Parts: sequence; C-alpha cells; structure tokens
Amino acid sequence: MKRILIASAFLFTAVFGLLSCANAGDKAAKGIAKTISVDAYEALLKQTPDAQIVDVRTAGEVAGGIIPGAINIDYSRDDFQTKIEALDKKRPVFIYCLSGGRSEHALEDMQAMGFSTVYNLEGGMLAWRNANKAQVMPGDAAPKKGMSMSDFNAAIKGAGKEYVIIDFNATWCGPCKKLKPILEAIEQKNAAKIKLIAIDVDENSDLANAKQVSSIPYVEIYHNGEMVWSNIGLTDEATIMAHIK
Repeated sequence: MKRILIASAFLFTAVFGLLSCANAGDKAAKGIAKTISVDAYEALLKQTPDAQIVDVRTAGEVAGGIIPGAINIDYSRDDFQTKIEALDKKRPVFIYCLSGGRSEHALEDMQAMGFSTVYNLEGGMLAWRNANKAQVMPGDAAPKKGMSMSDFNAAIKGAGKEYVIIDFNATWCGPCKKLKPILEAIEQKNAAKIKLIAIDVDENSDLANAKQVSSIPYVEIYHNGEMVWSNIGLTDEATIMAHIK
C-alpha cells in the first residue's frame, strides 16, 4: 500500500512540475508588452542603450517633432507590418503615436508577431510634450508653429459672438470626424450667438502643448470670453447645448 501511495505522489509531483514548467514557458514566451507613463517611459529609455524607438504616426504628424532617436513607421500604411517585422524582435522596442490609441493597437500587433519587449507611451506625444520632455525635428523639417496662445485668446474675445466653441481635433481621429458635423450643425442652427473654431492639434502643436491637450476630441465652450465647459471625447448635441443658454 505504501508503495502505491509513494508512486502516486511521485507521479503527481512530476505532472505538476511539468505543468508548472509549461506555464512558466508560456509566460516567458509572451514577453513584456505594456503601456507605461511618460516618466517611466523616459526612465526606461535612458536605461536601455539598445532601444528601438518607433513613431507610428503619419509623416505629416512626425514633421512637427519626434522623440530623439525615433524612426517613423506609419501604422496607417499597408507596409506597416513588413517594416515592423524588419526590426530586431529580441531588442526592446519603444512605440508611441499622438495620444496613445494607434500605438496601443501596434503594441498588440507586435506582441502577436513575437517581439520580446515592447513599451507603449501612455498619452503619446501629447503627454510627452505636456511633460516638457525632449523632442527634435526629423531631418530638416521645419516646426509647425500654428496658433499661439495670444492668437487663441484674441480669437475667443474677438469672435463677435456670445459663445465660442473650440474643437481640438486631428484629421486621423475617428471620434473627431464624428463630432465635426455635430458641432457644425450647432453653429449653423445658432449662427447669431455661436462661433465654432476648429483647431488641428498637429498643425498647432505649440498651442495644444500650452493648453495641455492630452486627448482628442477635446471641446471647450466660452461665454463672453470665459470658459464655462470642457469635454474630452465624443459627445452629443444635447449635452453641448445644455451649457449654452
């Protein structure tokens, strides 16, 4: 009887050990793929001399400034996977976009491709700029100055309307495209008292940074020059009009 118990115990231990090793192997195979804060991202970059930094924005966005050492592989292009596959999968990769959405999808894709270590920048380039982190111009590209803060304040006060709606957006932003006709309809229906000002964050990166715009679409409503409401994300006409008397 003792021999049977001992043999059973040995068999259980062996099987459990094999399963444990298999689970550990699975975890190891998955590697590291996660989204981290601006400070953690910067700190890891400094600690990783062989880091591969990838900006997955469009060429137009990249022209406004990139993280030092980054290369551009546009997530929206058909050759994205081919170019990403050309990277060294064993070396750490640091990815980012403008606000974190596209690079989050890229993170998932790269994890499926077998990259061992991938870090995504939470909040993207908007968060990086808002934190006053280092950025450089790619090649000889000239910075896009866009609207200054003084221009912005003048636009609000000099609109000649009781209410001014500010729409921070980008051409590639899906929710921005859905919000645009809603805002335009509001302005058209209330032309006597509402002025809509659309601001592309890519073309006005300095202003977006000064305003600490961290996500889009971002809407502000001003009444006689004073901000009365702001909102991040897609919203509807009723919600907006609730703040306009």
